[in-house]
Amino acid sequence: MPLCKSLSVVAFAASICCAQYLAAQNPQPIRPQDQVQAQLGQPQQAARQAGSQVNDQSIATCTAIGNHEEIALAKFAQSRTKNEDVQSFAKEVIEGHQEFLKKLERFAPNEVRENSLAANEQPSSNASGVRPAGGAVSPARPGQPIQQTAGIQPRGAQQGAAIDFVQLHRELAAQCLSDSKKMFGEKEGAEFDACFVGQQIAAHAAMQSKLTVLQRHATSELAKILGEGIEVAQSHREHAEKLMKQLPDPDSEERQAKND
Repeated sequence: MPLCKSLSVVAFAASICCAQYLAAQNPQPIRPQDQVQAQLGQPQQAARQAGSQVNDQSIATCTAIGNHEEIALAKFAQSRTKNEDVQSFAKEVIEGHQEFLKKLERFAPNEVRENSLAANEQPSSNASGVRPAGGAVSPARPGQPIQQTAGIQPRGAQQGAAIDFVQLHRELAAQCLSDSKKMFGEKEGAEFDACFVGQQIAAHAAMQSKLTVLQRHATSELAKILGEGIEVAQSHREHAEKLMKQLPDPDSEERQAKND
C-alpha cells in the first residue's frame, strides 16, 4: 500500500477514535426523532418479556407434572410396602416434591393446584382427540389425551396442526405412572421394595438432568428455583442409593419363604 494511502487510513481511524472520545465527554441532547425510535423499541421489549413469561410458565408446568408423577408413585408405594425404611423414604419423597411444587405455583398455578395426571392416566377410547371414521377431529382439552386415532393418521399429520407439547408431556407422565403402577402391582415384599427404590434412583437421576436443561432456558428467578429442585432430586437419589444397599435380597427372601 502506498505510504500516502496508509497515512490517510491511519488519520481516518484516528479521527473516528477522537470523535468517539469527544462524544463520550460531551453527550448530545436527545433529539425528538431519537425519542420516537426509543418508543418504537418498547413493543419489542414488551414482546420479549411476554415471551419469557410464556417460557417460564411452560417450563414450570412441565416440571410440576413431573413432581406430581413422583408424588403419586411414592403414595402408591406407601400403600404397598411393609418395609419401614421404604415407608420413610416414600414420605420424604412426597414431602420434598410437595414443597417444591409450592415454589413453582406462582409460575404455573393451575398445574400445581389441579394435578391433571389422574385424568390422563387411563385415557378413554372416546376421549377428545379420537377421530372416528368419517368424523372430524375435536381438539384435545386439559385432562384428555392429545392424539388417539382409530386407524387414522395422527391429527397433526392429518391436518398439519401443531402439537401441544405441554399436554404431550402430561400424557407421557400419566402413561409412565400407569405403567409403573401396573409393573409394581405385580410385585410383593422385598421384590416390590427393590423395584420401587431402583426406579426412584433412575427417576431422580433423570429429573436432575431434565431440570439442568430447563434451567438454561428459564429466567433467572425461575432458574434459581429449578436449581433448588436439582438439589432435592439429588438428595432423594442419594437416599435411594443408600437404601438400596440396605434392602434384603428378594431372592433370599423367596428361598426362605419356600423353606418355611
